[in-house]
Amino acid sequence: MPESHPIKWRKVDLQKARQAVKKFNAKIDYWKKKNPGAEEYLPEKLTLAEIKKDVKTRKDFNRLMKELQAFQKRGAEKLITPFEGAEYKVTQWEAAKVKKATAKINRIRKQQAELAKSVAVKVGGESFQPAELKQIEQRAKPIKPPAAGPKQDWKRFAEWAEKEARQSASDKSDIFKDHLTAVIESNKPGFDKDQQKELIRLLNNLGSSNCIALYLAGIDEFNPSWVYDEPIDSDLKFRRMRVAIAQQLRSADFIIDSINKSNMNYEQKSEIIDLINSDVDYALDKYLEGREELDEDWLLNTAISADEHYNRLVQLLT
Repeated sequence: MPESHPIKWRKVDLQKARQAVKKFNAKIDYWKKKNPGAEEYLPEKLTLAEIKKDVKTRKDFNRLMKELQAFQKRGAEKLITPFEGAEYKVTQWEAAKVKKATAKINRIRKQQAELAKSVAVKVGGESFQPAELKQIEQRAKPIKPPAAGPKQDWKRFAEWAEKEARQSASDKSDIFKDHLTAVIESNKPGFDKDQQKELIRLLNNLGSSNCIALYLAGIDEFNPSWVYDEPIDSDLKFRRMRVAIAQQLRSADFIIDSINKSNMNYEQKSEIIDLINSDVDYALDKYLEGREELDEDWLLNTAISADEHYNRLVQLLT
């Protein structure tokens, strides 16, 4: 469940983009000469610099290349009125592109509203829904391009729709993670400030799309209702959430950080860390059981020698 990463421009990408821009601009020039009166209705020409500025991810790049290729199809340059009664004309290519972006925005907004409603459930007879989620529900009303008015209104809408369609795809996941974060920071679960900070750090490392996927998979620790209202001790709830996230990350970094802060010597710390990394799930299970040997307070504040810390940890982890 990977997050989107910034595109790394390869030589082949630059060559493909240059070629696509060249063909796109050439077709615009051709139709300007063939039909001078259509110039104001044709799309603006592109530059490679503009593409590199707008393309943020590999997905953006692939989408744009498909759009530019679509303009090469016969009839894509045909001028049409996108809606009955429209006071302007646009190319068939641009009308199709904006129609697709508009449909995507409306589909995602509906999904966002449904998600906001589903996670903001009643728990313990008490409703917990931040104002942001109520606003999202209200955004479910479908949008549509301006059917009347000058061409400039259409152009502004088209530019906005393309950006909004790209952004909205990631918003659904972000909405859920932000809601789960708000639940963690509320008073009801009983987490102290340090526990809140640690859980939010782990969620940020896990990423928005993974958080919502794990919630949809039915894992309690990623369910806002469970976090908010499950009647268990807050420290146990914290440990369960910490371990659940760490298991997905395949990391016991918070335990290792405590080991590194202890008064054991370098060789002892290295051996213990190797044992933890050799079986992360086992170490996390022992932490979840509440074994004091893996608790930071025990490691840093218990009045026993470093050798005793080391021996206890070796015995636990082997």
